Amino acid sequence: MTKTYNEIYASRQSGKILTEMLSAVEKYKLNDKEEECAILFVDNFKVIIPFPEMGVREDWHLIRSMIGAEIDFIVKGIDTEGNIAVASRKEAMLLRRKLELPKYQAGDTINVRVVGVGRDQ
Repeated sequence: MTKTYNEIYASRQSGKILTEMLSAVEKYKLNDKEEECAILFVDNFKVIIPFPEMGVREDWHLIRSMIGAEIDFIVKGIDTEGNIAVASRKEAMLLRRKLELPKYQAGDTINVRVVGVGRDQ
């Protein structure tokens, strides 16, 4: 087993947050239904995040504008034969908020990472 597989497996087992660059947006067949998904590559693994699990408005243009940004995710399932993993960005953001926000008080300066800017509709 490779280090990459161990990290992906650890994320699925323990909810460990992984970070990788968003590479593409494409339609992918999940549960016998074609869904739009964000795609990341972690070495030889293809990580698929369905739009509802991205945690942003399910707009193809908005998510496509995030290509090249580093995003956090938690692996929810693994296909070891195809080197494919399904993940959730929404769960990673909820966990990050739960762990990070209690560290700060009102008036503290917080450094953030902007991953996308969309038009308000």
